[in-house]
Amino acid sequence: MNRGRRKIKPEFWAFALALTASLTAAVPLQGQTQEVIVTIENLAPNGGVYFTPVWLGFHDGSYDLFDPGGLASEGLERLAEDGDGAALRADFAAAVGDAGGMDDVVTAPEGFAGAPVFDPGDTASGRYTLDSMTNRYVSFVSMIIPSNDAFIGNHDPQAIELFDAAGNFKGKQIITILGSMIWDAGTELNNEMDAAFINQSAPNTGSTTMCPVAPHPGYLGSYGNPGGNPVILGGAGPADILFDAVAADFTVPHTVIARITIESASAEGATGMAAFELFSNGRGSGPVIYVTSQGLVFDSIVKTALPPKGPFQLLEMAGPTGLQTEFGPGDVGYRGGRWWLDVTGDGVQNNGDAFFMCPLLPPGRALP
Repeated sequence: MNRGRRKIKPEFWAFALALTASLTAAVPLQGQTQEVIVTIENLAPNGGVYFTPVWLGFHDGSYDLFDPGGLASEGLERLAEDGDGAALRADFAAAVGDAGGMDDVVTAPEGFAGAPVFDPGDTASGRYTLDSMTNRYVSFVSMIIPSNDAFIGNHDPQAIELFDAAGNFKGKQIITILGSMIWDAGTELNNEMDAAFINQSAPNTGSTTMCPVAPHPGYLGSYGNPGGNPVILGGAGPADILFDAVAADFTVPHTVIARITIESASAEGATGMAAFELFSNGRGSGPVIYVTSQGLVFDSIVKTALPPKGPFQLLEMAGPTGLQTEFGPGDVGYRGGRWWLDVTGDGVQNNGDAFFMCPLLPPGRALP
C-alpha cells in the first residue's frame, strides 16, 4: 500500500490559507475583478452518468433559458436530446448578443475517446474576461448521458449572480448539482430507445413528445421510477462503458452529479472571512457542512483558531456542499465543532494543518 503523501488540490490550499487568515483577522472580501475561471467537475462515481460539454452564457439577467412547466425551445431540445448546442448558441446571440452577452462551451479533453464529454471524475475549466454589467449573471446547460432528453441547467436567469449592482465581483461561488436537479426537456419519450450514448442510431431519432419541462422521473427501474424494464441501468454504452444499476441511478437521495466553481482569476479576494464564502452560506457565520452519518447538512458558527492539542474531528473538502465530516450533533464521534483540516495531506495531525472551533447549528436539514 502506498502510504506516501496525498496530492493536495489547489483549492484545498486556498481554503486552508483563507481559513487561517479569517480566524486571526477578519479581512473584507476584495473582489471587483472582471476575469474569472469557471471549473466544471463530474462528481458521479465510476459507473455513473456522463454529461456533454457544458454551455455557459454570461448575460445581463434577461436571458431566459427555460421555464419549468413551459415547452423547451428548439435550441434546448437539440442540446437535451443530442448534446448539440449550435441552435442554442444562435438563440443566445440573437437574444443578448447586442447587449454584450457572451457564451462558450467547456469541453473535457480527457473525456470519452472521440467526444470531449465529462466522464465521472473529469474536470475542465474556462477563463473569461467579463463585463460586470452586461455579464452580471451566468446560465448553464448540459445533456445528461445516456438519456433521451435529460439535462442540467438553471431556469432562473438571475439565480447565479457574479457581480453586484455596483459592479463588484461577488466572490467565489460553488454550485453543487444533485440528481434531484436533473430536468426532463419533455421533447422525447423516456422509453430509453434511441437514447444518446447507449442505443441511438442517429441524432433526433427518438419518439417525439411535446410535454412541458419538468423534473426528470429517473431511468426505468430506478429508485425514483421503479416501473418498466431497465435499459440504461445495467446497460452498456460505446466502448463497452457500463452504467452501474446503483451508481448511475441519479434518483437515489443525495446523489451528487456535478459541481461548478466560479472564482476570480486573481488570488486576491480569497482571504479573510471570504474563506467561508467558498461554500454555500447558511444561517451561521461559517460554512455549511454535510454530515455523512446523518445525511444532513448543518450551518455553523466560526469561533476561533485552536492550538493542535486535544481531540479533533476531520473535516474534508468533499460532499454536496464542498465540506463534509462523518459525525454531527447527537453522534458519539462529534467533537463539538473542533475541526482538523489535513492541509499537509499526510493523514496525521501536525503543525502544518489547520485547527479551529466552528460548532454546527442543529437541527440539520435534508438536501433537496
